[in-house]
Amino acid sequence: MTTLGILDATALTISGVLAATLALMVLSSGARRALNLSFALFALSLTASSTFDVIGYLIQWLDRGNSAFWVELTYVAQTIIGPLLLAFTTLYLNRRSRWSDLAVGLGLAVMAALCVPLFRHQLIVDPHLIANGTFDADLNTLGLVWAQVSAVYILWSLVLFWQERRQTQEPYLALGTLILMAGFALEGGLATFFPISSVTTVFAVACLGYGVISRQIFNPLRELTEELERKVEERTQELERAYAEVEKQVEEQTAELRQQTVERERLQQEIIAAQQSSIQELSTPVIPIMDTPQGSIIVMPLIGSIDSMRAKDITRRLLAGIREHRATVVILDITGVAIVDSGVANHLNKTIQAARLKGAHTIITGISDAVAEAIVDLGIDWGSVETLSDLQTGLVAALNNLGFKLTR
Repeated sequence: MTTLGILDATALTISGVLAATLALMVLSSGARRALNLSFALFALSLTASSTFDVIGYLIQWLDRGNSAFWVELTYVAQTIIGPLLLAFTTLYLNRRSRWSDLAVGLGLAVMAALCVPLFRHQLIVDPHLIANGTFDADLNTLGLVWAQVSAVYILWSLVLFWQERRQTQEPYLALGTLILMAGFALEGGLATFFPISSVTTVFAVACLGYGVISRQIFNPLRELTEELERKVEERTQELERAYAEVEKQVEEQTAELRQQTVERERLQQEIIAAQQSSIQELSTPVIPIMDTPQGSIIVMPLIGSIDSMRAKDITRRLLAGIREHRATVVILDITGVAIVDSGVANHLNKTIQAARLKGAHTIITGISDAVAEAIVDLGIDWGSVETLSDLQTGLVAALNNLGFKLTR
């Protein structure tokens, strides 16, 4: 019994106790759940491996019993560690697939098939204590290959943890898997100097246990909280998509309403413009009265108030009527104009001058008593303009201007 031997056996015992404690803890929080069960089986395989190895130590130290059987049990437990770890990893990372399940099942099936030659002592021979006091056994070629299969599964799990490191943000499970992988990789070269496998297994189990306890990985409340958070996040995303869709529809409807409003305003403006044009045409009509070889007579009755804009329209329409009807006499009837001030008089004067420039004589009719008094009071001089009291008199004067006289 040497110091390294005691250290190796102690490390194996500690890792076995820690792994068994983790397995019981996880099973107590939900033994029927696949995730809990997969981790518990993985932890129990570590416990079995350590336990069988310690029993083999005791048999060698006490030199009693058959240590080969316990060595063979140790190798069985060690080889199923990898597949069970992969099963837990795929469940924990939500990376479970048909291929991963097939790989786990195939690994366990191969291990079961190799148990036949194993327990016939065809893979492991001569278990013994080496010079440094640690327990070891010789393996043939098939035994060496078999021993490395578990390392492949552990490496697979390590790669999955590395790929999902940002999503899970769980370093301890990945670190424990890395330490476990390092122990498998270094066992063959350093076993003669130091019990590397048992010591790394202790640290690996400690990291796994710290991750399980500190992060409450198998706590039902934690998983329920994560499930609620996931549902809240999904619901939030759905609401955001619905809000975006509603916002888009509101924008489309707003743009459509805006377009309809613009179109309605345009139509209203067109209607107003058409109405104004119709009103102007009705308020300043040009009426042809008589067409003679000496010229024609047109009448323009004016109704309502006259401002600068309407005065321009009156002048434009009168000139157009003179040109169209070749008029030589124009009668402006202001019977419907209630108020005549200086502004109206100036507008009428400009209209008369424009008609005169076109060669037409202008007669103003419909001057009422009130309009006549207003013109006198304002001092408006219409001495050069022919003015008459009513339209009938104006028509007679227009005929006289053309050389026609009415007789009975």
